[in-house]
Amino acid sequence: MSKKPVERYTAIRDAMENMADYHTRAETDFNRISRSIKELKTGMVEKALADFPDNGSAIRSRFAPFLKIEQDAARHLEGVNSQFDRYTGNGKADFAVFADSCSAWDCPPQPSTNWPGTSKRIFNSCTRAIQRSSRT
Repeated sequence: MSKKPVERYTAIRDAMENMADYHTRAETDFNRISRSIKELKTGMVEKALADFPDNGSAIRSRFAPFLKIEQDAARHLEGVNSQFDRYTGNGKADFAVFADSCSAWDCPPQPSTNWPGTSKRIFNSCTRAIQRSSRT
């Protein structure tokens, strides 16, 4: 017997039994992701754009994966919220959709707990790459 159906059943069952906890975790994680990306955008990215105005497209393209993480997280949170609202409203949630949306939180890279250090390394890496491309 394949392990996949058993793992899926277990995930759905766990989501059913711990729906409020999963919902709270999803909202907390999304807020942390969103806040971290906003700090990166308003800090490091704006500084890089100010320091290297001729390389705006390169800077934005290096920041784009972070925006995708935020967009994906928002989409998954929407799935969690919609099913949680259905469950608390009339008890008729699609637990498979809820479980899938919750499990998606493990897929995108989570921001480091040391976000200032991580964003500084990213900024320095981007700065070096932009400086190299400016010389050519």
